[in-house]
Amino acid sequence: MLDDINSAIKVAKKLNRPLYCGEFGVYPTAPKADAIRWYRDVTDIFRENNIAFAHWEYKGDFPLVDKNLKPLQPLVDILTKK
Repeated sequence: MLDDINSAIKVAKKLNRPLYCGEFGVYPTAPKADAIRWYRDVTDIFRENNIAFAHWEYKGDFPLVDKNLKPLQPLVDILTKK
């Protein structure tokens, strides 16, 4: 995944500009364990490279909460990790 965004990271460093990933997520049909691993990997890359990010949405196709508005805690923990 790092290879996919490395050119943007290099340009941002060269120009002394911040990077921001405005929307990202995993389709709800993906296996839960794979989705959690992907979120962990991609947010680690963002954090290691000072890339600000925002998850796609709150409770639609890429939810942070279940149908009862209960947080999907593993995902919330990954996204809010400091």
